[in-house]
Amino acid sequence: MPSMDALSLLGAVKHKKHGLSPRKIALFGNRAAIIGAPRVGKSSLLLALAIESGKPFLYIDLTDDRVSIDEIEGDLGAYCAQNAVKLLAIDNYDDRLALDSGAIDTIWLTSKKAVAGFATQTLFAFDFEEFMARSAKGDPQTGFDDFLRMGGLPELHIADETERIRRAQETLRSLCETSQKKAIFAWFLRRAANALTPHQAYEALKPKIAVSKDTLYGYIETLIGSQTLFAAPKMGASAAPRKFYPYDHALREAISFDRALHKSFETMIALELIKRGKTLSYADEIDIFLEEEGRAIIAAPFADKERLRERLKSAKIKVKTTEFVTTGFAASLGAKAEALPFWEWAARNGD
Repeated sequence: MPSMDALSLLGAVKHKKHGLSPRKIALFGNRAAIIGAPRVGKSSLLLALAIESGKPFLYIDLTDDRVSIDEIEGDLGAYCAQNAVKLLAIDNYDDRLALDSGAIDTIWLTSKKAVAGFATQTLFAFDFEEFMARSAKGDPQTGFDDFLRMGGLPELHIADETERIRRAQETLRSLCETSQKKAIFAWFLRRAANALTPHQAYEALKPKIAVSKDTLYGYIETLIGSQTLFAAPKMGASAAPRKFYPYDHALREAISFDRALHKSFETMIALELIKRGKTLSYADEIDIFLEEEGRAIIAAPFADKERLRERLKSAKIKVKTTEFVTTGFAASLGAKAEALPFWEWAARNGD
């Protein structure tokens, strides 16, 4: 099919308004891009923002099997000029597509990584506030139970549990591309919120999969670079093992019946902070430490006052405040320490 005909058919699509829950980012200006890990909602948000802009727009998904970059590239500018397209929305941008920036008023993209010349906005999986905005349940405690179970990937928020797990497994397959990469990412999913080294991963994985150190270490850094995996160093010890958090706290259920609730809960806490631009580290007896603020944050899902007081005594560094995040327990533990249920803690830390 000639490229102009393909572009005409794409331009003729009548896109329906999304019933999209509010997200915490928007696109502004003539050149802007949404980046983020897979399945966090980039495509839905791009299309929703294009519709809401009120401008005549052309939406092209470069992963659409009907779209050939080589075929459309030469005619894209001319098609937009002839059809008064003011906004070009390119989903899953591929840098093989050269963009004639002078031919089109506004270009918005989604991409796996930052694109030169485009203002970048990072989209994460839902935080708790976004989840509650989407949820039909107004009670934060009930919402918390659902959030802990479902996680923050929008398309996995479906009623049927079997279908949710199936889709989560599909997400892993599309994310990891090969069985080798899936085995590596699955290893980190099982050990979320633990302090680890790449060498430990290599020693554990080499009897199971054919992988070199260079390949393994490179893929770990790729996962970190794509914000699919987050790494928190130990405070004051750059050579120490790092704590690794996957980009969604519930994704572990796609590979294991063991929910590892305590570690999933800590991951959920860490992600709330990461999504707010906080820089995380950890220390002995402190799960998460915000060094610039002197805040110690400890996951304590089932603790009581006595256990929390013992935990306070065991901390080996000075902090300004200590926050125990629980699944329902609240208590004052002195002028510089308190326990809060996750939903109250998350609201306090909201933007």
